[in-house]
Amino acid sequence: MSHIIKIASILICCMVIAAHAAEPKSASYAAITFTVDQGSADLALMRTALEEAHPGLYRYLSKSEIDAAFARFEKRVKTSITDVELHGEISLLLATIRCDHTKAEFSDALTKFCNESPTHLPFRFKLLTSACLCLEEMPDPRCHVVRKLKPILRPLL
Repeated sequence: MSHIIKIASILICCMVIAAHAAEPKSASYAAITFTVDQGSADLALMRTALEEAHPGLYRYLSKSEIDAAFARFEKRVKTSITDVELHGEISLLLATIRCDHTKAEFSDALTKFCNESPTHLPFRFKLLTSACLCLEEMPDPRCHVVRKLKPILRPLL
């Protein structure tokens, strides 16, 4: 448990330092807007795939509860929806299933934006049991803190 507290403390410090060390980027994502027909078609495809192939669709909730989640989603796609909003709705619906193996993936365009335009920390990292691995420094010459990081394994003691 003490490792988790140390990791959380380090991450909070990194976020505070990064927020003060670098000016926010002006990058913004140009969301793609889907028509009602496109949103409805995506929902219908997802529902069919889940009902035909997901073995645990009704493991934690009844069919009527899952149907209610789909009905809420159907109501939302009765107007145009952006890819970001659609991703949020899909994520919410999939979270309702409570299956750790079923998650929404970002679209290729949104993944590219997230990889090229860091919005939170100026580096990507992976937490291990007792260490933090800096995977990649984000190239931003305005941030001097990142230059001190090395993409090597550092124990968190």
